Amino acid sequence: MFGKLLVVAGLLSVCTSVAAQSQTALTGDWLVEDKSIRVRVISCPPALWGYVAAEKTPGKDINNPDPAMRGRPMLGVPLLINLHETEQGLWAGKIYDPKGTSVTPGGKQYDVTARLTANGQLEVRGCMGKIFCGGQDWTKVTDPTTPPIPSPTSIFAGSSGATTAKQNKSGAQSSQDPACSTIATMVPKS
Repeated sequence: MFGKLLVVAGLLSVCTSVAAQSQTALTGDWLVEDKSIRVRVISCPPALWGYVAAEKTPGKDINNPDPAMRGRPMLGVPLLINLHETEQGLWAGKIYDPKGTSVTPGGKQYDVTARLTANGQLEVRGCMGKIFCGGQDWTKVTDPTTPPIPSPTSIFAGSSGATTAKQNKSGAQSSQDPACSTIATMVPKS
């Protein structure tokens, strides 16, 4: 009996470790395909979020469906919303498209999946009603001097920009981006 419990505990430990590695691989800064925006993917357990961390040309969220948020600067706006791992290495949630395309209006949220590709890119695929799908492959920022470069000060009010240590249920310290405390409030109501 004791041996079986050790095997089960070992398997749970491996599964937890694989999930944490998958989440860690996706966190960090990513350049969108045209390299105009740097999206910072952060871990706010149990979800991943991605927000505009830097942009070559400052933009405004002019198509936002929420009048109180319409016209706000794009810096800090969440694009990847509440992504959860649905299977190993595949994350699903919502994506906010502030600009739109020739087929879709701006200011809308769509279902999205994200996964790390074999060549190290972040494959981001959004769908409208599972009929019209499209996406981009984002490139991981490995050189901090790659433009656009984020400001050294936090873009989130009341946060220092440094990762803060929080105590989890087991009493251990875990790192959490300061944006986690406010990012959900920045999602437009559609």
